[in-house]
Amino acid sequence: MVSKFYPELSTVAHKIRDKKDAEVIAKNFEFPGMLKPVSMAGSRLAYKVESRKHFLEVIEELAKEEFFHTDFILEEFLLGSEWYGKENVFFDDYVSVESIVSNGKITHLAVSSKPIIAKPFRETGLVVPSTLSQSKQNQLYEAASKVIRALNYKNGPTHIELKLTPSGPKLIEFNPRAGGPVPFLFQTSSEYPIINQIIQSYLGEEVGKFSCFNNSSAFFSFQVGEGEKVILDEINDKVTFEDKNIKEFFIFKHKGEIIDPAIGTSAMIGFAYVVGETPAKCMEIRDKIWDKINVKYSESKGFKNEYKGDS
Repeated sequence: MVSKFYPELSTVAHKIRDKKDAEVIAKNFEFPGMLKPVSMAGSRLAYKVESRKHFLEVIEELAKEEFFHTDFILEEFLLGSEWYGKENVFFDDYVSVESIVSNGKITHLAVSSKPIIAKPFRETGLVVPSTLSQSKQNQLYEAASKVIRALNYKNGPTHIELKLTPSGPKLIEFNPRAGGPVPFLFQTSSEYPIINQIIQSYLGEEVGKFSCFNNSSAFFSFQVGEGEKVILDEINDKVTFEDKNIKEFFIFKHKGEIIDPAIGTSAMIGFAYVVGETPAKCMEIRDKIWDKINVKYSESKGFKNEYKGDS
């Protein structure tokens, strides 16, 4: 529906139900592409496929592992651009827009910046408020509004991910829910009663406008490896913090465990919720936590989860 009404936000995409579909689609698709399952989450089983040969190799491997209990989507691989400026070292080229809809009336709450992802496509967190200029945030709010209206979504929260491309924002995915860490971040860094307002939206009641954040807040998931399966050789899984800016912190992986990036963001070794005066301060706290965890790892031999195709 989004492609019908707002083609400028859409990408070329094809649904794949089985190997036969894949073979037909591969004949005319312009690679590289992005292959991902329809029904999973957290970037699980998401692959960049470089060529027709590479794509069919991945499909064959997935079929062997019986992953075709769900449909897959092959879509064009979107190239991002530097919306933040050349000095940016913190954030990746995609964002999420957090909104609440009640009886079709859209209330945008915030644009969330995303720290640099871990390979292959594992999300590493979410930071509010975004450091993008207000004019660029307004552009993203406009894009999110178009997506909501195209889908005729009337009541409830939304978490809409958008790629920041040279030609403008492009839709990555629409979620009819709040982003996982979003309610906690709003509760720790603003006076906005987000849970109450979400309930109001489901009841069709008026939703209040969001004014501002008192400070910055962030959720970070800690990932290891460069896309390969690794074993944890060392990890300080007993570390604790008394820093008042670290609101929640958990480590749930231990020495000797295998980390498999193919399962996506859920391969995280732990996570933290933090607050700071600025997004940069939040990132500084993240780095402090990472140093204390003191993770060391090595490649787990005999595993292949990156399919090497001809480009």
